[in-house]
Amino acid sequence: MKWLSILVVSLLLFTSCIKKADRLSKNTKPQDDEAFMQNIYLQAQGAAKEKNHLRSIYLHEKNCALGYAPSCNRLAYRYYKGDIIKTNHTKAQILYHRACSQLGDHLACFNEANMLRSNHKDYHSARISYDAMCNAGHHNSCYNLAVMYYKGQGVKKRNKKKAAKIIKQACHNGYNRACKIVGKMKKGKITYLPNAQ
Repeated sequence: MKWLSILVVSLLLFTSCIKKADRLSKNTKPQDDEAFMQNIYLQAQGAAKEKNHLRSIYLHEKNCALGYAPSCNRLAYRYYKGDIIKTNHTKAQILYHRACSQLGDHLACFNEANMLRSNHKDYHSARISYDAMCNAGHHNSCYNLAVMYYKGQGVKKRNKKKAAKIIKQACHNGYNRACKIVGKMKKGKITYLPNAQ
């Protein structure tokens, strides 16, 4: 009987959270307004901090459907990690791809490339994505691109000189991890390069 009471209370709490989230879109600004979607994102993050994971996931799903890339990226991460909701790498890949390709989110592109590299061993596609993101100024992507050249992954042949050049570029643009590597370089050659992130 006690479990039935707990179930009823849980359902009531979850239902009230959903109703509150639904009122956001009915009483606030139009759905294409950036501030409106950012507000939902912040509420979702706040719910996660309060350990109200069902509400957090619901809000991110709602916001991703509206076209807010950071919510799609966060939701993809949850499906990838599998700590709050059941692991589903296919769904994570789809959400990362949507946030990257359709919504232009650099972090989602980086995360999608990481999945391609580490989960699918699709080094060629990962390298292309890291290269595009590096050229767009995403320094973590530059670092991972350098690692791929250094290890010969997704490229025709291993190229330590190109890896060193990319590492120097990332350092010059303020990426501290790359700067630590530059300090260990000797005559244009990398003596050590930690794994990609």
